[in-house]
Amino acid sequence: MVSYDVVDKKGKPYVQVEVAGDKKVFSPEEISAMILGKMKETAGMIAENHLLCCDALLCCDVCLACESF
Repeated sequence: MVSYDVVDKKGKPYVQVEVAGDKKVFSPEEISAMILGKMKETAGMIAENHLLCCDALLCCDVCLACESF
């Protein structure tokens, strides 16, 4: 189980976690991208040079964040 806090950053909610003694802050889009990346890894998909299909309800920021994983 991971302990986390929701913090305000420029009027937007961010997730703060402690990793190896360091506090790190992630945007909701970064968290979504990490989850999608882990799902891709778990499924064993190879998606080099291909964009994952994003649900139409996801904002563009999530889709753009996915490209970096």
